[in-house]
Amino acid sequence: MSSIGKIFVVLNLVLAAAFVGWAANAVSTSGDWKKKYEDAVALAGKDKLALEDELKKVRADLGLSKTDLQNAVAARDEAKRAQERLTSENKDLSARNSNLDASVTKIETTLGEITASRDKAFDDTKKALAAQKSADEARRTAELAQQKAEEAKAAAESQMRDIQNQVASLEKEKTKLINETGSLQTSLDTLVANTGVNVIDFANVPKIDGAVLGVETSVAPGLVAINAGSVQGVKRGFTFEIFDGGTYKGQVRIEFVHGDMASGLITRTVPGQTIRQGDGATTRL
Repeated sequence: MSSIGKIFVVLNLVLAAAFVGWAANAVSTSGDWKKKYEDAVALAGKDKLALEDELKKVRADLGLSKTDLQNAVAARDEAKRAQERLTSENKDLSARNSNLDASVTKIETTLGEITASRDKAFDDTKKALAAQKSADEARRTAELAQQKAEEAKAAAESQMRDIQNQVASLEKEKTKLINETGSLQTSLDTLVANTGVNVIDFANVPKIDGAVLGVETSVAPGLVAINAGSVQGVKRGFTFEIFDGGTYKGQVRIEFVHGDMASGLITRTVPGQTIRQGDGATTRL
């Protein structure tokens, strides 16, 4: 129950009590008057002055009771007006309360809409952040792929330069080999012309191993004797590669062939190396 309702209940109780009190007083006063009237009639034979005095007193009491009644009626009317005023105020307050309830309901609805909008905005923000994260990851992946592509391109360009350098080197080697081949062909032609050997004999030179028996440097470019001859399959024009362990020293072309020995000219030397007795000799390294 609201405070206004409680006030109305208390006010009604007070008014009811006042009215009951007034009614009891009026009934009591009326009873007293009747008794006094009867006493006055009974005392009709009394002295006139005494009766008049008594009558005045009764009239005074009646006047007082009438005044009390008027006051009570006025108080009742005032209380009624107050009750009507409070009732009107209660209606106004009820109307205001209804308006407040409607406003509260509207506010609650608005708050619900705001909460829904906030939740939606939060979800949209989460989705936007997730999309941004995916975009950042895609960008990083693309940047990494681009970096790898650039590295691969640089590596390919470096490899291409290496290949170009190798090609250039191979071209130089090719040119050198062509020149050497031409020189060897010239030497072979010279050898054939000077010695009359058959080129076919050099096409499949067998592997023949031997050792240096002696070296004669008084005759340029130097003579070398090897402990392998016709018995081992050595023929004039064969070349022996001279070495000492893992050290290559030069080449000797056979000019004279005997049974177990052959000798020839030094055709290639290695700077800083000297062919000596005991060095190894072979037709194929």
